[in-house]
Amino acid sequence: MVEFIVNQALKMQRKIEIIYLCEKGISKRVIKPIKLENDTLEAFCFARNSIRKFKMEGILSAAYVINKKVG
Repeated sequence: MVEFIVNQALKMQRKIEIIYLCEKGISKRVIKPIKLENDTLEAFCFARNSIRKFKMEGILSAAYVINKKVG
């Protein structure tokens, strides 16, 4: 399911929220995928405000970000 959401987000240029496991532990990130190559996802990470690379095997979950209006 993670791979499906990542691929759809790439096609539709949508933000997704991921739970990611790396050497430092688990983190939650909002990203906008740029490209997927050799099981490595390149994406703009809003938490770090930069382009980052994520190993697909480290993405534990993924969901579309739904923009909600406040007020």
